[in-house]
Amino acid sequence: MMKKYLTLLQSKEKKFRTPRERRIQSEKLRSIPNDDAFMSNHVMINRDRTKHYRHQLTRSKELDEIARKHVNIILEENGKIAPDLNEENRSLLHQYLGDSCRFAINVDNGPSIRKIHDKFMKKGKFKQNILNADFDCMGVGSVRDLNGLVHICQIFVQSKAQATSKI
Repeated sequence: MMKKYLTLLQSKEKKFRTPRERRIQSEKLRSIPNDDAFMSNHVMINRDRTKHYRHQLTRSKELDEIARKHVNIILEENGKIAPDLNEENRSLLHQYLGDSCRFAINVDNGPSIRKIHDKFMKKGKFKQNILNADFDCMGVGSVRDLNGLVHICQIFVQSKAQATSKI
């Protein structure tokens, strides 16, 4: 009985994948640069999305700039984490994507980008933002303060094209 329950529990956690799906995923993972040598948060995000059978996100320079501005605001406020965009950054986001765009942000700090990303992948809300199948664009901004602490902001967006195709 216990074995049957564990099998049922595992099947709910991990969907069955065909050998073809596993092969495709493996090929995609091999095509992504090794993030140990490449410490780009964009690469880490797409690597984790691929591991969880999600499409890769497109990097947006405009979203990178908004994320960088948000991180700089955090630094100006002595490292106090601001979990939401201010009016200026929200306005830039809406100019870029329109008023009805859907977005989410992850903001935190830590000793390195790798450690912050690992922390994001362990926390429910942050992990959900990274793995959300509705999002198709991302931007990341990071900066190291005078004490050596890294501050990071990740912005995930559902583009206008994708939002209108779901209606």
